[in-house]
Amino acid sequence: MSEGTSLGGYAILGRAERVGLRYRYRALTHVQGREVTLEVIHRALSGDATFRERFFRDGRAIVGLDHPNIPRYVDVGEADGRLFLAFEALEATTLAAWQESLRGEARRPRRSQALRIIRDLASALTYAHERGVIHGDVKPSNVLLAPDGRAVLTGFGVVGSITRTGGVGAGSPEYMSPELAEGTEPGAPADVYALGVVAYELLTGRPPHRGDTPLAVLLAHAHEPLPLPSVVEARIGEATERVLLRA
Repeated sequence: MSEGTSLGGYAILGRAERVGLRYRYRALTHVQGREVTLEVIHRALSGDATFRERFFRDGRAIVGLDHPNIPRYVDVGEADGRLFLAFEALEATTLAAWQESLRGEARRPRRSQALRIIRDLASALTYAHERGVIHGDVKPSNVLLAPDGRAVLTGFGVVGSITRTGGVGAGSPEYMSPELAEGTEPGAPADVYALGVVAYELLTGRPPHRGDTPLAVLLAHAHEPLPLPSVVEARIGEATERVLLRA
């Protein structure tokens, strides 16, 4: 959707960033004139009755979340045949973009920065899981780094709905647990696995498994041993390695 397009009670301010099966826009509410982030679900999913039911059920649970490392979701709805979620606007860069900029300068996050991000994401997931909310697609492009230093986990409510509807491989292969890749309904362990991969990448500079195709990466997660973090990055201590291996 282009700038100026209206969707429900929102006016689009700019073109979208595509994240998996949704498009992320800056938008304004028509009534209050408040800026929000609008995540619009790919049209291909809107006609699936089972997905729609799951989406609205998950969306209502997400709108009730209140945690400093989860954006405040304010609306879940449908307009013009498009499903959407709206959450508070955050002037922030994604963890994926930040990591890419560091790679361009041949740098890595400082250990203190990496641990802060991991702690924030773990706190967000603990809070969500205690309330029965599963994320399903924890990855750097779903993490916003706010100006005050917080890591904020976005992307709730989409991948879990797709997978429970019968979709396979709706998440991102580099961060996907083997059981989620096989189409199993996502649960808390799949989120912990993905967080472990994000942590591994933050601390070593690379994800544990890479491949020429998404399928090759999925097969590596399912069948290949994890490359020991201490072999990839000698400065990782024994205690940190145990945590990564456990996750």
